[in-house]
Amino acid sequence: MKKLLIIFSMIVVLFIAGCAGTSNDEQEKAQGNGVPETEETEDENGSEDYADVDDMVGELSLQVLKEDEEAGIKIDNNELYQVLQAEIEANPLMGDPDDLSLFPYDIVEYEDGSAAILFLVINRLEHPIENLFMVLTFGNDEGDYIFDAISVDLVEEYMGVLEVDGVIPIFLQVEAKDVDLFYTLDPNNLLLEMGNFKTAFVE
Repeated sequence: MKKLLIIFSMIVVLFIAGCAGTSNDEQEKAQGNGVPETEETEDENGSEDYADVDDMVGELSLQVLKEDEEAGIKIDNNELYQVLQAEIEANPLMGDPDDLSLFPYDIVEYEDGSAAILFLVINRLEHPIENLFMVLTFGNDEGDYIFDAISVDLVEEYMGVLEVDGVIPIFLQVEAKDVDLFYTLDPNNLLLEMGNFKTAFVE
């Protein structure tokens, strides 16, 4: 996995604060990249056939963050958004049906030496989202955490309205040691928990 070097200083990084006391019944544990599992069947010849998920979810549409858009950033004039657009075109069915998914995509390095993890937020719910708050724990299943019950607050002024089947990037700042841990994560040891959701929908 390559590191993305971002020279566009207008890209906004979210600064995060610790938050403890998440409720177990409000937590959602996710592993992998949020691509829905497909039902596997076997035909008479013994070959595997996978159920089509096209009727479960629509194709994704990449959205530019509102703060980036107001700064003049568009998909066609920004290298990072172009990389994400190519990823989404290659994997247009990412995200669990009827759910909100968070996909840890890559490390972003900035010219000043700082770094952030780029997550993709995917809305497969029935309504657009204008404000979203969650508590996030992210690391491995051995208890090594990059984020340990931190608050992530995505307000409309920052992200805009996240449409149905829409996807936006968010950037969570990390330290150098967290970068090393990130590159040890894989679908077999990944721990990603989201809880304490507070969501404002656009009716």
